[in-house]
Amino acid sequence: WKSLNFNDGGYAALLLTNWSTELLTNAIKYADKSKPIVLSFSQINDMLIIEIQNIKELSAIHIHGTQQGLSSIIASIRRLNLAVGCDKNAETINEEADVYRMQLFLSLNSFLN
Repeated sequence: WKSLNFNDGGYAALLLTNWSTELLTNAIKYADKSKPIVLSFSQINDMLIIEIQNIKELSAIHIHGTQQGLSSIIASIRRLNLAVGCDKNAETINEEADVYRMQLFLSLNSFLN
């Protein structure tokens, strides 16, 4: 993280703020409010991993939104990764009966100074 450009109002900071807001908004909309929502950031080699996990609200399990926000995030990450020669999948989504878990994979090379 030390070599990433997170200047106030910088591109990296704006993207991560936007993506985090979208992920948390979706989780709050569809999650069981009595269970924790986990948003985490980690690094493996040159990949930033953004992960969100929540327990789905039983009444929301059969509701599917437009997916436009998530689709936009995934498309942006794919473009950024390809621009630096990274062809790793941008996301994994695991949905079990009541658990939703998404991981986004962003090449850190996209933001290195």
